[in-house]
Amino acid sequence: MADSVDELLSRMSEIDGETAALQVFQQRISAVKKRRRDELAASTNRFASEVELSAWLKSHLQADFFLHEEVRGRHLAEDLGVRIDFVAYPKQHLIDAGFEAGPFGIEVKYIDPMNGFSRKASRAFWQTVTYTDSEFYVGAEAVRLNFAMLFTNLGFDAEYKLLASDDVEQWHAFVNLAHHSRVARLEVKGTKARLEQWTIMFSSNAYFYRKAEFRTGEVKYWRPNTNALRKIQRVGNF
Repeated sequence: MADSVDELLSRMSEIDGETAALQVFQQRISAVKKRRRDELAASTNRFASEVELSAWLKSHLQADFFLHEEVRGRHLAEDLGVRIDFVAYPKQHLIDAGFEAGPFGIEVKYIDPMNGFSRKASRAFWQTVTYTDSEFYVGAEAVRLNFAMLFTNLGFDAEYKLLASDDVEQWHAFVNLAHHSRVARLEVKGTKARLEQWTIMFSSNAYFYRKAEFRTGEVKYWRPNTNALRKIQRVGNF
């Protein structure tokens, strides 16, 4: 097959030039990839909104965290009012397993992997970054966040696989940049209906895991990299 493709490319290049021939091949490959993405999207049980994502998060994380919803605050540098979807505090069993005590923020965003990815993803990360330089009012107390976390439908493998290859590269660029501002993301193994594991990730570094054993149903928590949060440099040269 490879020899046949090489021969066809050579013959087309003789007629129209190599650049034109390569464009034809690239267009055909792009069409096949788009068809496969469309078929995969049609067969995937996807999230449809931030409301649905927030409901999933509350249902699956409230056993491990105290969740304060729609918390208002103030961006310290710009002196502007802000509001984050959740301020969360780890419960004692997570602290005992190594989770750092104190509040962190969770911003929930729905990002359509099939349409308008770049604009929505870049804005979602930047909005979350601004919360690490803000204070929030939980009851009568003004608190600073240990870190902020972005939770999106792309945290689920089934929806992440719907991204085009260029979008995957851009996503990783956003992730690598954001972690320098103490912005993590929540990755989920399993499906909407069945949670197997969640992981808080700073770029490629795992901060904390929660996993349910398949056979016994036993839930385990652990912190594999104790420096994932502390080693982050946020200001100046590093």
